[in-house]
Amino acid sequence: QQSVSAVADVRRIGRQKSDAFVLLACDGVWDVMGSAEAVSFCASCFERAACGPDESSGEKEQTRLALTRVSERLLDECLRRGSTDNISAVLVLLDPSLRPRRQMLPLAFGSAQEV
Repeated sequence: QQSVSAVADVRRIGRQKSDAFVLLACDGVWDVMGSAEAVSFCASCFERAACGPDESSGEKEQTRLALTRVSERLLDECLRRGSTDNISAVLVLLDPSLRPRRQMLPLAFGSAQEV
């Protein structure tokens, strides 16, 4: 039996208005952090990164820098905790004003199931 699985752990969860970001990560993160802990860690880092805006750069650049800092802190924390697996993560900020169009959901997810 193969020791490495190519089957991803995928879940479909409806988005809440309070959702601020999505964290996609590989085993190197999940080996040393639970999902709730990783989300709390990133949320805390975002709060710290948002303090003291740098007026020399625009809002998009500040957002890009915040995403970079938070991702780096998350990966550094995983290394500090002793992760020896591949460590990678992608943070996706969610715009609270954007919602999926109902008519597009069946096309995107292959069924008319409510998301």
